[in-house]
Amino acid sequence: MINKLTVAFFSVILITNCSTPDKKIEMTDFTMVLPDTLNGFARTDKVKVYPADSLYSYIDGAAEEYLGYGVVQVAGCEYIMNELTFSVDIFEFASPLGAFGIYSRHRLSSDNFINLGTEALLGSSYIYYLKDRFFMTLNSYGDNLPDFESMNSFAAVIDSLLPGTALYPRQIMVFPQKRLIMHSEKFWPHGFEKFAAPESCFSADYKNRSDTWTLFYSLNRDESEYETFKKVIQQRGRILSHTAGVGKNSIYSVSEQDGRILLGYSDRVIFGVLEVSGDYWAKALCEALFDNLGLKL
Repeated sequence: MINKLTVAFFSVILITNCSTPDKKIEMTDFTMVLPDTLNGFARTDKVKVYPADSLYSYIDGAAEEYLGYGVVQVAGCEYIMNELTFSVDIFEFASPLGAFGIYSRHRLSSDNFINLGTEALLGSSYIYYLKDRFFMTLNSYGDNLPDFESMNSFAAVIDSLLPGTALYPRQIMVFPQKRLIMHSEKFWPHGFEKFAAPESCFSADYKNRSDTWTLFYSLNRDESEYETFKKVIQQRGRILSHTAGVGKNSIYSVSEQDGRILLGYSDRVIFGVLEVSGDYWAKALCEALFDNLGLKL
Protein backbone atom coordinates (compact mmCIF):
# COMPACT_ATOMS: atom_id res chain seq x y z
CA MET A 1 0.00 0.00 0.00
CA ILE A 2 1.28 3.49 -0.86
CA ASN A 3 2.10 5.63 2.17
CA LYS A 4 -0.78 8.07 2.48
CA LEU A 5 1.35 10.67 4.23
CA THR A 6 3.65 10.64 1.21
CA VAL A 7 0.94 11.27 -1.35
CA ALA A 8 -1.74 13.18 0.56
CA PHE A 9 0.10 16.48 0.32
CA PHE A 10 -0.19 16.62 -3.45
CA SER A 11 -3.85 15.64 -3.45
CA VAL A 12 -4.74 19.11 -2.18
CA ILE A 13 -2.54 21.20 -4.46
CA LEU A 14 -3.50 22.47 -7.86
CA ILE A 15 -1.93 20.55 -10.72
CA THR A 16 -1.36 23.36 -13.15
CA ASN A 17 -0.84 23.18 -16.88
CA CYS A 18 2.59 21.59 -17.32
CA SER A 19 3.44 24.12 -20.04
CA THR A 20 3.40 26.99 -17.52
CA PRO A 21 5.83 26.21 -14.69
CA ASP A 22 5.58 28.10 -11.39
CA LYS A 23 9.16 29.36 -11.59
CA LYS A 24 11.76 29.93 -14.25
CA ILE A 25 13.79 26.78 -14.82
CA GLU A 26 17.50 26.65 -15.54
CA MET A 27 17.93 25.45 -19.10
CA THR A 28 20.31 22.55 -19.65
CA ASP A 29 23.60 23.11 -21.47
CA PHE A 30 23.45 20.21 -23.91
CA THR A 31 27.05 20.62 -25.03
CA MET A 32 27.92 18.98 -21.70
CA VAL A 33 25.49 16.10 -22.36
CA LEU A 34 26.37 15.51 -26.02
CA PRO A 35 30.19 15.72 -26.22
CA ASP A 36 32.38 15.58 -29.34
CA THR A 37 32.93 11.85 -28.91
CA LEU A 38 30.68 9.40 -27.13
CA ASN A 39 31.39 5.71 -26.59
CA GLY A 40 33.58 5.47 -29.69
CA PHE A 41 31.20 7.53 -31.89
CA ALA A 42 32.18 10.97 -33.22
CA ARG A 43 29.67 13.80 -33.42
CA THR A 44 29.30 14.92 -37.03
CA ASP A 45 28.42 18.57 -36.37
CA LYS A 46 27.60 21.04 -33.60
CA VAL A 47 24.69 20.31 -31.27
CA LYS A 48 21.67 22.16 -32.64
CA VAL A 49 19.37 23.58 -29.97
CA TYR A 50 15.84 24.76 -30.74
CA PRO A 51 13.88 26.71 -28.10
CA ALA A 52 10.15 26.13 -27.80
CA ASP A 53 9.22 29.11 -30.00
CA SER A 54 11.18 27.65 -32.93
CA LEU A 55 10.13 24.03 -32.50
CA TYR A 56 7.94 24.05 -35.63
CA SER A 57 11.03 24.64 -37.76
CA TYR A 58 12.53 21.41 -36.43
CA ILE A 59 9.75 18.86 -36.00
CA ASP A 60 6.96 20.57 -37.94
CA GLY A 61 3.56 18.97 -37.30
CA ALA A 62 4.62 17.15 -34.12
CA ALA A 63 5.50 20.44 -32.42
CA GLU A 64 1.97 21.16 -31.22
CA GLU A 65 1.78 18.00 -29.11
CA TYR A 66 5.20 18.64 -27.54
CA LEU A 67 4.30 22.26 -26.79
CA GLY A 68 1.10 21.08 -25.10
CA TYR A 69 3.23 19.08 -22.67
CA GLY A 70 5.45 22.06 -21.88
CA VAL A 71 8.62 21.49 -23.89
CA VAL A 72 11.16 24.29 -23.40
CA GLN A 73 13.89 23.24 -25.84
CA VAL A 74 15.20 20.33 -27.89
CA ALA A 75 18.79 19.45 -28.72
CA GLY A 76 19.66 17.32 -31.74
CA CYS A 77 22.81 15.90 -33.33
CA GLU A 78 24.24 12.82 -35.04
CA TYR A 79 27.13 10.52 -34.17
CA ILE A 80 28.91 8.17 -36.55
CA MET A 81 31.25 5.22 -36.25
CA ASN A 82 32.19 3.16 -39.31
CA GLU A 83 28.95 2.74 -41.27
CA LEU A 84 26.61 3.25 -38.31
CA THR A 85 24.92 6.57 -37.47
CA PHE A 86 23.06 7.41 -34.25
CA SER A 87 20.65 10.34 -34.40
CA VAL A 88 19.89 11.84 -30.97
CA ASP A 89 17.09 14.22 -29.97
CA ILE A 90 16.71 15.26 -26.33
CA PHE A 91 13.54 17.16 -25.43
CA GLU A 92 13.64 19.16 -22.20
CA PHE A 93 10.33 19.98 -20.50
CA ALA A 94 9.26 22.46 -17.86
CA SER A 95 8.45 19.59 -15.48
CA PRO A 96 8.99 15.83 -15.12
CA LEU A 97 5.25 15.42 -15.64
CA GLY A 98 5.48 16.90 -19.13
CA ALA A 99 8.37 14.61 -20.09
CA PHE A 100 6.50 11.59 -18.73
CA GLY A 101 3.37 12.61 -20.63
CA ILE A 102 5.02 12.76 -24.03
CA TYR A 103 7.02 9.59 -23.38
CA SER A 104 3.86 7.72 -22.34
CA ARG A 105 2.26 8.65 -25.65
CA HIS A 106 5.10 6.89 -27.51
CA ARG A 107 5.06 3.58 -25.62
CA LEU A 108 2.90 0.48 -25.67
CA SER A 109 2.53 -1.92 -22.76
CA SER A 110 3.86 -4.68 -25.04
CA ASP A 111 7.14 -2.87 -25.83
CA ASN A 112 10.54 -4.22 -24.82
CA PHE A 113 11.53 -2.17 -21.76
CA ILE A 114 15.13 -1.85 -20.59
CA ASN A 115 16.72 -0.65 -17.36
CA LEU A 116 17.76 2.87 -18.25
CA GLY A 117 16.85 6.27 -16.76
CA THR A 118 13.36 6.35 -15.28
CA GLU A 119 12.19 4.07 -18.07
CA ALA A 120 13.24 3.25 -21.61
CA LEU A 121 12.08 1.00 -24.41
CA LEU A 122 14.13 -0.68 -27.09
CA GLY A 123 12.94 -1.11 -30.66
CA SER A 124 14.67 -2.77 -33.60
CA SER A 125 16.63 0.40 -34.39
CA TYR A 126 15.66 2.94 -31.75
CA ILE A 127 15.43 3.72 -28.04
CA TYR A 128 12.83 5.95 -26.39
CA TYR A 129 14.08 7.16 -23.04
CA LEU A 130 12.65 9.06 -20.05
CA LYS A 131 14.42 10.68 -17.11
CA ASP A 132 13.22 13.56 -14.95
CA ARG A 133 12.41 16.48 -17.33
CA PHE A 134 13.95 14.79 -20.38
CA PHE A 135 12.58 12.63 -23.18
CA MET A 136 15.15 11.27 -25.64
CA THR A 137 14.81 9.50 -28.96
CA LEU A 138 17.83 7.58 -30.26
CA ASN A 139 17.54 6.31 -33.83
CA SER A 140 20.13 4.29 -35.76
CA TYR A 141 20.85 4.35 -39.48
CA GLY A 142 23.08 2.15 -41.58
CA ASP A 143 23.21 -0.96 -43.73
CA ASN A 144 22.95 -3.22 -40.68
CA LEU A 145 20.85 -2.95 -37.54
CA PRO A 146 22.90 -2.16 -34.42
CA ASP A 147 23.17 -4.77 -31.70
CA PHE A 148 21.44 -4.19 -28.39
CA GLU A 149 24.66 -3.62 -26.45
CA SER A 150 25.83 -0.92 -28.85
CA MET A 151 22.67 1.16 -28.54
CA ASN A 152 22.19 0.50 -24.84
CA SER A 153 25.75 1.45 -23.86
CA PHE A 154 25.58 4.60 -26.01
CA ALA A 155 22.31 5.67 -24.37
CA ALA A 156 23.68 4.77 -20.93
CA VAL A 157 26.49 7.33 -21.30
CA ILE A 158 23.96 10.07 -22.09
CA ASP A 159 21.88 8.88 -19.14
CA SER A 160 24.89 9.37 -16.84
CA LEU A 161 25.39 12.94 -18.14
CA LEU A 162 21.77 14.09 -17.86
CA PRO A 163 20.84 15.74 -14.55
CA GLY A 164 17.82 14.86 -12.43
CA THR A 165 16.40 11.81 -10.70
CA ALA A 166 14.99 8.59 -12.15
CA LEU A 167 11.72 8.72 -10.16
CA TYR A 168 8.26 8.51 -11.72
CA PRO A 169 5.93 11.49 -11.17
CA ARG A 170 4.03 11.13 -7.88
CA GLN A 171 0.69 11.36 -9.63
CA ILE A 172 1.37 8.11 -11.49
CA MET A 173 2.31 6.13 -8.38
CA VAL A 174 -1.17 6.37 -6.81
CA PHE A 175 -2.83 4.09 -9.36
CA PRO A 176 -3.97 0.79 -7.77
CA GLN A 177 -1.58 -2.03 -8.67
CA LYS A 178 -4.02 -4.95 -8.74
CA ARG A 179 -4.71 -5.95 -12.37
CA LEU A 180 -2.89 -2.85 -13.62
CA ILE A 181 -1.51 -3.23 -17.16
CA MET A 182 2.10 -2.17 -16.64
CA HIS A 183 3.36 0.77 -18.72
CA SER A 184 -0.20 1.89 -19.57
CA GLU A 185 -0.24 5.00 -17.35
CA LYS A 186 -0.61 8.33 -19.16
CA PHE A 187 -0.84 12.05 -18.48
CA TRP A 188 -3.19 14.24 -20.54
CA PRO A 189 -2.67 18.02 -20.14
CA HIS A 190 -5.68 19.11 -22.22
CA GLY A 191 -8.55 16.68 -22.58
CA PHE A 192 -8.59 12.95 -22.08
CA GLU A 193 -8.61 10.19 -24.70
CA LYS A 194 -11.25 11.30 -27.22
CA PHE A 195 -12.89 13.80 -24.87
CA ALA A 196 -12.34 17.55 -24.59
CA ALA A 197 -12.15 17.43 -20.76
CA PRO A 198 -10.99 17.40 -18.07
CA GLU A 199 -7.75 19.34 -17.72
CA SER A 200 -4.64 17.67 -16.26
CA CYS A 201 -5.96 14.12 -16.34
CA PHE A 202 -4.19 10.86 -15.50
CA SER A 203 -5.20 7.42 -16.76
CA ALA A 204 -4.16 3.78 -16.57
CA ASP A 205 -5.48 0.55 -18.08
CA TYR A 206 -6.61 -2.54 -16.19
CA LYS A 207 -7.35 -6.10 -17.22
CA ASN A 208 -10.56 -7.70 -15.96
CA ARG A 209 -10.79 -11.16 -17.47
CA SER A 210 -11.03 -10.50 -21.22
CA ASP A 211 -11.97 -6.82 -20.82
CA THR A 212 -9.68 -3.80 -20.67
CA TRP A 213 -10.85 -0.84 -18.61
CA THR A 214 -9.37 2.63 -18.24
CA LEU A 215 -9.32 4.31 -14.82
CA PHE A 216 -8.85 8.09 -14.88
CA TYR A 217 -8.73 10.98 -12.44
CA SER A 218 -8.09 14.72 -12.32
CA LEU A 219 -7.30 16.55 -9.06
CA ASN A 220 -8.53 19.88 -7.72
CA ARG A 221 -11.31 20.48 -10.23
CA ASP A 222 -14.34 22.67 -9.58
CA GLU A 223 -17.76 21.06 -9.67
CA SER A 224 -18.57 23.21 -12.70
CA GLU A 225 -15.78 21.38 -14.57
CA TYR A 226 -17.33 18.06 -13.61
CA GLU A 227 -20.72 19.23 -14.90
CA THR A 228 -19.05 20.32 -18.17
CA PHE A 229 -17.41 16.91 -18.56
CA LYS A 230 -20.72 15.23 -17.83
CA LYS A 231 -22.33 17.26 -20.63
CA VAL A 232 -19.50 16.28 -23.00
CA ILE A 233 -20.20 12.61 -22.29
CA GLN A 234 -23.96 13.10 -22.53
CA GLN A 235 -23.57 14.66 -25.98
CA ARG A 236 -21.87 11.47 -27.16
CA GLY A 237 -24.57 9.15 -25.83
CA ARG A 238 -27.08 9.11 -23.03
CA ILE A 239 -27.00 8.91 -19.26
CA LEU A 240 -28.02 5.42 -18.35
CA SER A 241 -28.51 5.94 -14.62
CA HIS A 242 -27.31 7.70 -11.51
CA THR A 243 -25.41 5.52 -9.09
CA ALA A 244 -25.06 5.75 -5.33
CA GLY A 245 -21.93 5.14 -3.29
CA VAL A 246 -19.32 6.24 -5.84
CA GLY A 247 -18.71 9.88 -5.12
CA LYS A 248 -21.03 12.83 -5.53
CA ASN A 249 -23.80 12.53 -8.12
CA SER A 250 -22.01 9.75 -9.99
CA ILE A 251 -23.50 8.50 -13.24
CA TYR A 252 -23.28 5.72 -15.75
CA SER A 253 -23.53 6.73 -19.38
CA VAL A 254 -23.68 4.60 -22.48
CA SER A 255 -23.08 5.21 -26.18
CA GLU A 256 -22.32 3.10 -29.22
CA GLN A 257 -18.84 4.60 -29.70
CA ASP A 258 -17.71 4.78 -26.05
CA GLY A 259 -19.51 1.88 -24.41
CA ARG A 260 -20.43 2.24 -20.76
CA ILE A 261 -18.70 4.88 -18.61
CA LEU A 262 -18.69 5.43 -14.86
CA LEU A 263 -18.17 9.11 -14.05
CA GLY A 264 -18.02 10.68 -10.59
CA TYR A 265 -16.98 13.70 -8.55
CA SER A 266 -15.80 13.77 -4.93
CA ASP A 267 -13.34 15.85 -2.87
CA ARG A 268 -12.68 18.05 -5.92
CA VAL A 269 -11.60 15.01 -7.95
CA ILE A 270 -13.15 14.13 -11.31
CA PHE A 271 -12.75 10.39 -11.78
CA GLY A 272 -14.21 7.42 -13.59
CA VAL A 273 -13.80 4.22 -15.55
CA LEU A 274 -14.16 3.71 -19.30
CA GLU A 275 -15.47 0.51 -20.90
CA VAL A 276 -17.27 -0.57 -17.73
CA SER A 277 -18.55 -4.14 -17.86
CA GLY A 278 -18.94 -4.86 -14.14
CA ASP A 279 -20.22 -2.41 -11.55
CA TYR A 280 -18.61 -3.97 -8.49
CA TRP A 281 -15.05 -3.94 -9.75
CA ALA A 282 -15.41 -0.43 -11.27
CA LYS A 283 -16.42 0.90 -7.83
CA ALA A 284 -13.59 -1.05 -6.19
CA LEU A 285 -11.05 0.53 -8.56
CA CYS A 286 -12.28 4.02 -7.68
CA GLU A 287 -12.25 3.25 -3.96
CA ALA A 288 -8.67 1.96 -4.16
CA LEU A 289 -7.59 5.09 -6.06
CA PHE A 290 -9.08 7.41 -3.45
CA ASP A 291 -7.50 5.36 -0.68
CA ASN A 292 -4.08 5.84 -2.30
CA LEU A 293 -4.79 9.57 -2.68
CA GLY A 294 -5.64 9.79 1.02
CA LEU A 295 -9.11 11.14 0.20
CA LYS A 296 -12.67 10.13 1.01
CA LEU A 297 -14.82 8.85 -1.84
